[in-house]
Amino acid sequence: MSDSSQNENENEREVFSVHTESPSIDTTHAAEHVNSAPVVVPGSANLGGMHDPDADGKAFRLYMAALDRTPDSSGLHNWMNVIDSGDSLEHVANGFVNSAEFQAKYGALDDAHFVNQLYQNVLHRSADADGYLSWTHALASGQTREQVLVGFSESVENKNHALEIVHGIDFQAWVG
Repeated sequence: MSDSSQNENENEREVFSVHTESPSIDTTHAAEHVNSAPVVVPGSANLGGMHDPDADGKAFRLYMAALDRTPDSSGLHNWMNVIDSGDSLEHVANGFVNSAEFQAKYGALDDAHFVNQLYQNVLHRSADADGYLSWTHALASGQTREQVLVGFSESVENKNHALEIVHGIDFQAWVG
């Protein structure tokens, strides 16, 4: 195998591993972690050799999940670059969790209310009983809010919702 083929395979494994890092929770619920290859938002651009072809989608979804709003172009560009540099989504989520905007929305909430608020803000519905128990148990068992936020952000349900919102937006053009 050539060095370039080996590097490409290593990069593919590196991208895939982001999706397979999941807390030990019941993943039969809508806010489950996704154990599949990255989903590319239709019309999204590869920003000059990104090793993560879904950095723009991940940044967009995390923005929406964390702050319950669409990202500003400079913020999206920043987080796309951070993800593209190889930082974990948990590290990116930490940036959101420690922001004043996030703290104003979630900071004073206990774990139970935090999970309920994520269901409302991210999935736009009430928590199902099993999912609620699974996520609150994950937090009580040592999972961080960053990990739970990423779980909601990267859930199949949220990915489908994000696709409905973006309708093939070219993030490269949007962020300039």
